[in-house]
Amino acid sequence: MELQWQKEERNDLCFKLALFCIVPFLAFLYSFVRLNTRSSHIILFICACLYAIAMSPDLTKGIDSVYYVNEFNRVKDLDSYYIKDLYFNYFSKNEYVKDLYAYTTLYVISRFTDNYHWMFLAFVVLPAIFCLKVLRYTTVNYKFSLLSVCILVIFISRYNMFSINGVRFIAATWLSIYLIVEFYRSNNYRYLILLPIIYFIHHSTLYVFFLFGLASFSKVFVSVNNKNKLIFAIFTSYFLGSYATEILYVFVDYLPSNVQQMVGRYTDASYMEFIHKDNITNSWQRRGEFAVRMYINLLVLTLIYYYDTIYPTNDNFIKRVFAFVVISLFMNNIFASIPAFGIRYLGYLIPFVVICIANANRTKFINTLLLLSPFVFFINAYVLFGYMRSTHSPSILYEPLPLFIYKYLLIP
Repeated sequence: MELQWQKEERNDLCFKLALFCIVPFLAFLYSFVRLNTRSSHIILFICACLYAIAMSPDLTKGIDSVYYVNEFNRVKDLDSYYIKDLYFNYFSKNEYVKDLYAYTTLYVISRFTDNYHWMFLAFVVLPAIFCLKVLRYTTVNYKFSLLSVCILVIFISRYNMFSINGVRFIAATWLSIYLIVEFYRSNNYRYLILLPIIYFIHHSTLYVFFLFGLASFSKVFVSVNNKNKLIFAIFTSYFLGSYATEILYVFVDYLPSNVQQMVGRYTDASYMEFIHKDNITNSWQRRGEFAVRMYINLLVLTLIYYYDTIYPTNDNFIKRVFAFVVISLFMNNIFASIPAFGIRYLGYLIPFVVICIANANRTKFINTLLLLSPFVFFINAYVLFGYMRSTHSPSILYEPLPLFIYKYLLIP
């Protein structure tokens, strides 16, 4: 697959830059009209940075961004012993130090400033860069239309360049997705050599290595000749889900101590009860997650059914991505009963599914399914906007760029 930018039109570029200088949010929206241009991706990246800079979380909320603000305020007054102790405990396998990325970032930023907005800016850079790099695989033949908007809705539904809550996992997610997809495209092993970096960003990504290895060994089986077997396997995975906890405990003793602790926490009875607590928010959120899971399953089953008619037989890139999709969905259905794990890695799977959809010669039925995406992901969007209300002022939608920079970066 060749990733080429669409040629820029001078008038279009000038208009885009003018919009950005006046109100960045308007330029952000306009960038989706010609999403496969270099300038659009640059504007999207800068808008992600501005969004991060503008984060001013409600400190009464129990969300990740509040935790990092409090941690930043604590660390900024500490000396170098903090970072030395952090690394020593990590490599000594102290179970209280899970990974290094977030704490190293906030420590480094705190050496230069006591303005936590710079910390959020640093947090967004890595996921934004690699999210946009992965997005390019879905916009090779991009034309602005209702269907293309629906595909984008699916792509950004769970994790996107603006995701900061859960910063460690999201950074590891986009970096690993890029490395895996780029390896599938170029067959260059340097991307695999870089893949272990993700474990230092978030320890649960050990599961990614398992998925990648399983997909690599299974790519011969995942083919059009085994269409019925693949469909049967996806359906069967639902029934195996009732044994998810038992399956995890078979392997738990072979995992690093910090991952063992994570598995114990995810499968703890009290934690599971808390997640399934029957209040209005969780009830609606569970319905939304169930709808997304059913929708992704239906999309993948449809792609399996039409595979031989919608993909070129010699497209090795799609074959490899598709094998990863099928194996990941099979495993995700098994672990769906473990809430924090199942929904997290369903979100991880979605960009791979979108790559397969965007590069397919889609049938009418597939296009009809895509038109349902705004309705399927409505609850996800509602939860996302609810989170944004607790972290951002509505003024980010209309503030001019100079005021934006002055307000959040220049004023302590």
